[in-house]
Amino acid sequence: MVSLDEIKEKRNWEVLEEDYYSPVSPWSSGRFKSVVMEHEEYGTEVAIRSDIDVKGSPEYYLEVDGETLESDLGLEKYDLMELEMQKQEKRGRYK
Repeated sequence: MVSLDEIKEKRNWEVLEEDYYSPVSPWSSGRFKSVVMEHEEYGTEVAIRSDIDVKGSPEYYLEVDGETLESDLGLEKYDLMELEMQKQEKRGRYK
């Protein structure tokens, strides 16, 4: 499984945004909220964002250039993000 730190260190990708829920929230102790990565050459943005559901659990979404591709991601969220980053990088090369 890919970690958030591995995502942030991907070559040719820059962290545009990284956010965590407030550590004072009753349902969170500084849990991950979102990360947005931008390809340095092609400008494509790939993001994982989250919202808190009615039960107080995070729901994760995979986005490319602001468009949600997948929702309700589980533990594999960073794996899916890495795959999407690879796919977007290949697309950028052929444009």
